[in-house]
Amino acid sequence: MTDNGTGLVMYGEVEERYGTRKLVTEVATRKADDTLESTSLYWQADRTTHVAGLQITAYLSPDEGEAYGYRVGYRSLGGVTELGQMEDQVKVLRRIKRGMAEAESLFGGPRGYADYVCHVAHALRVTGFAYRRTRQEHDMCGSWVRYVDADGFHYWVRQMEVEFGRRPVAA
Repeated sequence: MTDNGTGLVMYGEVEERYGTRKLVTEVATRKADDTLESTSLYWQADRTTHVAGLQITAYLSPDEGEAYGYRVGYRSLGGVTELGQMEDQVKVLRRIKRGMAEAESLFGGPRGYADYVCHVAHALRVTGFAYRRTRQEHDMCGSWVRYVDADGFHYWVRQMEVEFGRRPVAA
């Protein structure tokens, strides 16, 4: 991050598809006007960037009580992925693997999804974090994105685990 707050950030949100809830964190760009630009949306993505399509995911379940099954990888951005892009992606994944080992030696192993995301951020040298606000938060402040530090990201993940990990109320 530079002094004006621009640069790469780890951006988290909750996705719900077909009754499955998932935490998804991707690398995004914080612009000078305080907006966020995704590197993963295929109509916005600069496919030359090494992090386009990179995601860290985990599932939320009322049975688990916390996010589980976290992993890092690339998702398809639509269209054909060329050999050069795949080679760049492999280089990034190897850098993440090395950086995760370094982070583990410095900070210990990840104790949950938020720690895992922070270890990946350390490997990529990304220092900023953000998350998608709820509808209620958006209505109060007028913005969908909240920029936070690593502690704020940990807090948000825990809130999502509590909120979205609850069992559905029987009607």
